[in-house]
Amino acid sequence: MQKFTASIGGTPLERFVVQALFSMAKPGKKEQQISGPEWVNQRIHPSENRLQRQLRSRLLGFEGAFAVPVSYWQVAPVGVRSTDLGKFLEWVGRHPDFELRWKPGQFTEYEWHSTKSLKSGQVFNEIKKGKRTVYVCERNSQAGEGVPVEVWKKTSKGNFASPGWNGSISEVGPLATDTSLLELDQTLAQLSIHDVPFEVDAVYLWVDGSDPKWLAKKRKHSAEAHSHGTSDSRFTSRNELYFSIATLLKNAPWMNRIWLVTDGQTPDLGDLADRVTVIDHKKFIPKEFLPTFNSHVITSHLHRIKGLAENFLYLNDDILFGRPLLPSAWFDSHGRCLIRYTRTTLPGFSVEDADVIHKARQHTVQSAIKGGLQISMRSIQHGPHPLRKSTMEQMWNRFGDELTATSRNRFRTEADLVPEWLHNFLAYSTGEAVMGGKLTYSYIVLNAKSSLAKILNLALRRPPSVVCLNDVSEIAESDRASEKITEYRLQKIAALLLKA
Repeated sequence: MQKFTASIGGTPLERFVVQALFSMAKPGKKEQQISGPEWVNQRIHPSENRLQRQLRSRLLGFEGAFAVPVSYWQVAPVGVRSTDLGKFLEWVGRHPDFELRWKPGQFTEYEWHSTKSLKSGQVFNEIKKGKRTVYVCERNSQAGEGVPVEVWKKTSKGNFASPGWNGSISEVGPLATDTSLLELDQTLAQLSIHDVPFEVDAVYLWVDGSDPKWLAKKRKHSAEAHSHGTSDSRFTSRNELYFSIATLLKNAPWMNRIWLVTDGQTPDLGDLADRVTVIDHKKFIPKEFLPTFNSHVITSHLHRIKGLAENFLYLNDDILFGRPLLPSAWFDSHGRCLIRYTRTTLPGFSVEDADVIHKARQHTVQSAIKGGLQISMRSIQHGPHPLRKSTMEQMWNRFGDELTATSRNRFRTEADLVPEWLHNFLAYSTGEAVMGGKLTYSYIVLNAKSSLAKILNLALRRPPSVVCLNDVSEIAESDRASEKITEYRLQKIAALLLKA
């Protein structure tokens, strides 16, 4: 297989093979589903969760209703004991503010009259057995988030069992149980060591490398610099940003706010535009350091973005997502970052003629050692970087002079501090980060002919959680794929990962 892919990589035959395999791949069928109502496998945006909780709190006006304990990224159903279901539905049906629907946004399809007529009807029995889902919505609302009614069935011991896994409790007691204990049951999710009880933002760095105005500005300043950071591949855009955000929203819809950092540019994101907040360098990077074409500079100032969450992911547009993910993939319940490293190590400090990237990382390691921090000579996994604003503020307090010197470099240089590396060293040394567990990951050099085997592997196996599609400038010409092949690869991989 390896010899075959090596021989056709970058050739017209590659298109035929990729098309054939990718068209047969059905990754969606391989997802593991939790048994229970449809919503137990759903992930939602925090704003949707807040709306549901607000509506649900009003439904607790019915004596037998209770709040199913869930996290802020989960659907928030109202729980009803099976013995109280008829009375609850009647109460909702007669309430001036509520109505029952089969789906949020749809008008009611069934007239709810009396408990007696409900109990004798087939629809009621289907709801009670969990075969049909009913939602409570605001009366006469055209759309909006309804709250699903979750029916808990009576057990032989007189308790009531959850119809699906919620992460906190499997049963509740009867209505006559001590009220304080029932109240405690409803708040357990917020106290769980397994839960991430805070919102997480995502921050992208992006540039349109084909923009004439931006190119003119870059050329003006690159004449003064000789750096890896002036390479055109670092600024090439093939609409990766759209695909990255689309796969992020598909697999992590709980992401609170998505920020897009640009240099006076606004990308065409189509239907995704409403989910993204575009912010210019001028809004958070001090004027004395602008213009900058150095991602080390931009990243080191991200904590200055007004409104940014304390915990956030920093990522580039070459990152795509292949599986449903939770906030706990990058942060624990205390807000500590879960950091991950590869097996790739840096050259030793005694090595001569190391490239700019390695020298900047070595310089960061040396500075961290001088600052009394624990370090790693392994490369960080090239994926989303979990960062904390407070840790970045500490970075500036402790390494301010060097970060200021880095910020004066318009392009990457070997004297830079690499902010995400320094952040990890500081966070780990101060107990604000721990080593993360396994997160399936694939690193693919998108413009290398030899990467075809890894690309085909995405269709042959379940896609990993994170896929990095890097465009590398330092590549042998004999291994460099054409722009058409590179573009085709991106389109096919994105379509595969977005497949339902």
